[in-house]
Amino acid sequence: MTNLAVSIELLDMPYLITRQLEVPAEIRLDHLHAVFQTVMGWHNTHLYAFQTDYAVYSVIDPDYPDDSLPADKACLADLLREAGPEGISYLYDFGDAWRHQISIGREVPAQPGLGYPRLVSGQGKCPPEDIGGTPGFEEYLKIISDLPAPAEYDELLDAYGTEFDCEAFDLARKQVLLADLIAAKFVDRYALW
Repeated sequence: MTNLAVSIELLDMPYLITRQLEVPAEIRLDHLHAVFQTVMGWHNTHLYAFQTDYAVYSVIDPDYPDDSLPADKACLADLLREAGPEGISYLYDFGDAWRHQISIGREVPAQPGLGYPRLVSGQGKCPPEDIGGTPGFEEYLKIISDLPAPAEYDELLDAYGTEFDCEAFDLARKQVLLADLIAAKFVDRYALW
């Protein structure tokens, strides 16, 4: 099994949000999406797409046909073959439009006794879901930095709280969540790739 060093970075943020993983080259894209959701801290409540210069892979909805290819029929190695100068991107939540850049590094030999995909490191906390994308998140950070806020922001603060630690990242916790995902969602380990 060939594993690849993969880095995913949430773009257009006021601080760095990134994760480094080791991922099987043959992982299906719908499964890679589940891995990204887990390690980034998203809740998997919106649509997604993997994009290269030449193709878009997503969930195919027969009621809303488009030019997307089915994510459950392609793997990371397929994306690598199709990546052009712009590389590979991952879009989560078409409304908030959370854009991620995926960078693929070297091949990583599998180590006996370790499960893959594997989260190696990371930095930064993802914004709350449904906050309005980057502009809404930046406004939220501004509001909580200058409390007490005017009453017009009560609903926002009730929904998202009055504190947000941008630097919060618990590697051990994310690794446990990823292990739980693999155990629960992909009981047959080889169904993952």
